[in-house]
Amino acid sequence: LIRLLEARPEIPIILCTGHGRGLTRELARELGFAELLDKPIGFAELAKSVRSVLDAAASTGREIAPGT
Repeated sequence: LIRLLEARPEIPIILCTGHGRGLTRELARELGFAELLDKPIGFAELAKSVRSVLDAAASTGREIAPGT
């Protein structure tokens, strides 16, 4: 995660886990993740989270250039 964020800090990372006992959204964000989702996850919830993370990145000027 650290190497990815150093190389491409504009890419938001969504952590999807079924083993996140004790891991909160707040802690995940402190660790550098844009979002934390618990498995199993439905398509609608995943799509909503992806849209939210991309919108947040755009509003903070961290848009991801297409094809990069």
